[in-house]
Amino acid sequence: KGSFTGALTDKTGAFVAANGGTIFLDEIGNLSYEVQIQLLRALQERKIRPVGSNLEITVDIRLVSATNENLEQAIDLYHRINEFTLRMPTLKERREDILLFANFFLDQANKELDKQLIGFDAKASQALLDYHWPGNLRQMKNIVKRATLLAQGSLITPMELGTEILETPISY
Repeated sequence: KGSFTGALTDKTGAFVAANGGTIFLDEIGNLSYEVQIQLLRALQERKIRPVGSNLEITVDIRLVSATNENLEQAIDLYHRINEFTLRMPTLKERREDILLFANFFLDQANKELDKQLIGFDAKASQALLDYHWPGNLRQMKNIVKRATLLAQGSLITPMELGTEILETPISY
């Protein structure tokens, strides 16, 4: 409270809340250099200083992180967090899963948008399989949701998938 303009109440930070447990940091490779330094200090010394406080708090956390970035270039960050690495193949490397994921996202979009689409027509299915998916699952989720919103019939057609899917050649 009072540490900056608009801070009207005390708030528990993520590291304090995760004390004794696990904290998940998504897209850790996109952290600014200054935030990386703070994170590395917290991991190394197992202490944090909440915003506006003069006191350090000891924390015991397990860090789980995810990124699409090449962390080997951020040498300090990489070596401090790289105790165990799980490499997830890109969507284009998992071609056999593309339609499974697309149908999963269609089910989600149907619920969110109160629609009852039953799937993708043959040409739309082939377009999904042929696309190289640089944005992986996040991109697919957005494309399927948009297509669900635009669809006029009971099946998604190539028209609803959009030009980015149809105009990009396969690159396997």
